[in-house]
Amino acid sequence: SFFANPSSSVYEGTWTGSTWTVVAIGSAPVGVAAATLGNGRNDATQRIYAGSGPDIFEYSWTGSTWTRATAASFSGANLSKVVVGAGRSDGVNRIYASDNNPASGPCYEVSFNTVTVSWSTATVGTGAKQSVDVGVGRNDGITRVYALHEAGEHTEFSWTGSTWSSTSGVGNQQGNGDLRVGDGRG
Repeated sequence: SFFANPSSSVYEGTWTGSTWTVVAIGSAPVGVAAATLGNGRNDATQRIYAGSGPDIFEYSWTGSTWTRATAASFSGANLSKVVVGAGRSDGVNRIYASDNNPASGPCYEVSFNTVTVSWSTATVGTGAKQSVDVGVGRNDGITRVYALHEAGEHTEFSWTGSTWSSTSGVGNQQGNGDLRVGDGRG
């Protein structure tokens, strides 16, 4: 298991058969608000992605040690949640992050280019001040990006093939918290 600590580290917890062993796998300059496990490079390798202030860090296991690289940096941002998923419903995983710094709460998308071996960034939309997730929220087989603003308003982002469209007011409930998309009724 993996988890983040606001004191600036990402940890790995391993069950030994009788107890948990916890090891810090990497630090970050300003604390780690969120961490997720995913295949952000679409190369069948699971990595840890962590939001720390304006940065998204990628932690990779080399077989003997953990390495840290910067996947993206957003000037002035304070990332509150990071997820990996195929938010454009095209089978390609990307990293999505919510930013709780400006009032608008931008939602960011980070894509890895396997040809140039580099990351690119884009803004999906606004309304993601608290949380972001990727999933099939309408039960129609189309994966979308969902965001939660601190006022409790949910926003759904859909990729049209050339741009993002948004639907606001999806479950307009007051309060702060986290967001998960899935079939809660099983």
